[in-house]
Amino acid sequence: MTNEEMLGVADIVERATNRFNAQAALHRERFDEHVKLIASMNADHDAKLVEHRAAFNVRTEADAKIIAGLRVQVQDQRAEIERLKAQTPKQHPAKVAAWVRRTDEGYPDAPTGYMAQVLSVTYRVRDQSGSVVFWYSSFCEPCDPPQTEPVPKRAHPVTKGEYVKVSNGAVTQVLEVHKDWYLVSGGHGWTFANCSPYDPPEATHDTEAGKAAAEAALKTEPVAEEIKVGDLVEVKQ
Repeated sequence: MTNEEMLGVADIVERATNRFNAQAALHRERFDEHVKLIASMNADHDAKLVEHRAAFNVRTEADAKIIAGLRVQVQDQRAEIERLKAQTPKQHPAKVAAWVRRTDEGYPDAPTGYMAQVLSVTYRVRDQSGSVVFWYSSFCEPCDPPQTEPVPKRAHPVTKGEYVKVSNGAVTQVLEVHKDWYLVSGGHGWTFANCSPYDPPEATHDTEAGKAAAEAALKTEPVAEEIKVGDLVEVKQ
């Protein structure tokens, strides 16, 4: 190979080397730019993440304060409602199982202030003695139940021959006992709900039992002959 040929090959190799070095430098510069861009993006992401976390914590604390305030308001409103309920007088109509108090003079068995429990919205009540009667809203008012709820002395059903007090206040004797009602003196029928077991009346001449006893005595005891004017009698001292 001549000198000219060797110089030509060397020139080609030098140009190729220079072109490669130039391209390598360009790639390094672009790579460095990408590295800087990625680092900047990561920094921005971290900064925004810190901001979001701080904002979330602030919102969470603010929401917690709002929720706590709302809870306090709800509790205050409930307390106010209960206070108003306690101050608001009971009014008609009272509900079933509520209690009512007589406000008029009533009658001997139910004076003013006497209390009874409501069995229906029409104020069909069972009073403290266990009798079932009707009360009108015009002469009673809703009230709290008594300290000790009255309990009847005996429970239904009673046996034949015992006595019950019916809703009109009369005491009558049971003649027949059925599933949920009695046949009583006078041929009347009373359901268990409209009467209550009661003690037998005293045997005086003013009661049916007393009259019956007196009539029985007249039939069994001997009666003296009629005394006429002029008859002699013996006076025992």
